[in-house]
Amino acid sequence: MDSKYKSKIGLELIILAYLPFISLFYFVYKEFNLVGTIVIGVLFFFITYLLFSTIYTIDSNSKKLVIQSGFIFHKKIDIEHIKAINKSRSWISSPALSVDRIEIFYNKYDSILISPKNKENFIQQLQQINPNIKTYI
Repeated sequence: MDSKYKSKIGLELIILAYLPFISLFYFVYKEFNLVGTIVIGVLFFFITYLLFSTIYTIDSNSKKLVIQSGFIFHKKIDIEHIKAINKSRSWISSPALSVDRIEIFYNKYDSILISPKNKENFIQQLQQINPNIKTYI
């Protein structure tokens, strides 16, 4: 059975993502540059698409964590290879739409930052599949 968790969306990242587009749109629209307006509009909708398509899926049958952000980012992690989960507030680029993040350590040296809406249930479900996951939350 698959459990899907949407990414938590933080106000700080929304402002960071949209403010430049709103400012550019104002100046381009003011000068009535049709091509510029269309390009900025397409980019605006693309960012919005990414905001609403970032999902973390726990597949208990295959024991995989699938991290997807639109068609740009897609990663599968074997849950049995997850070693630890730490709380993080890092701003490093990742498939996480909030700075209220968790960092998942897996394999020998790999890690990834994500921001599931319901972190407690998310971590609990991972630990049901792999009880050896250590948490530092």
